[in-house]
Amino acid sequence: MPEVELCINSPLSHRMSAKKAGKLLLTEEIAQGETLGDLLCRLESTDPAAWQNIFDVQKNQMRTVIVTFLNNTILPRAAALQAPLSDGDQITFFLMYAGG
Repeated sequence: MPEVELCINSPLSHRMSAKKAGKLLLTEEIAQGETLGDLLCRLESTDPAAWQNIFDVQKNQMRTVIVTFLNNTILPRAAALQAPLSDGDQITFFLMYAGG
């Protein structure tokens, strides 16, 4: 079965791991033709609290403070959920930081 790797950086990972800190790497199986949105809906349905800071299931959109990379390329927030996934893809989530 095809798989993707999810890299969830701190502090987004704190609800997903017993360690509560640091980068978390997960491997998830994907179906043929699955998009990032499909995957996030599936993951959110199994553990809503873990994914609520990354994905807003009610609005079906990425949270505005999330930067998403697919294979080291930034995905525009508006198009991220439609990104098709393939075996071996790496998806990375960062919390956007700003300020001076």
